[in-house]
Amino acid sequence: MFTAWNAGFSSGLVIYDDSSGCSVEVNPGASFVLGSSVSPTNVALAYKVNDFSAVRNGGTVSTDTSGAGPSGLNAMYIGNNVGNGSNMHNGHIARLRYFNTRLINSQLVALST
Repeated sequence: MFTAWNAGFSSGLVIYDDSSGCSVEVNPGASFVLGSSVSPTNVALAYKVNDFSAVRNGGTVSTDTSGAGPSGLNAMYIGNNVGNGSNMHNGHIARLRYFNTRLINSQLVALST
């Protein structure tokens, strides 16, 4: 559904929903599978060094407390994996919001409800 990467694709964010479920990856850092695939899917992600959280559809917050998080992000792809047409999202992305501060977990739940 959404990816953001640095120029060498060594650091980034990935949020996708497939037959395995809804997955969130923060590279380097954390990786979460947030349950089975459902529609619609509302995902909220927050991170800072050693503090990662993700939640889907107002459910339980998944957390990880180790990792640096991405740096040098300079490209964002909405609807596919890396801007090359692979892993195309078949659906609608109604809203994408960015906050330049680490939201608290209760805010993530509210945003994903």
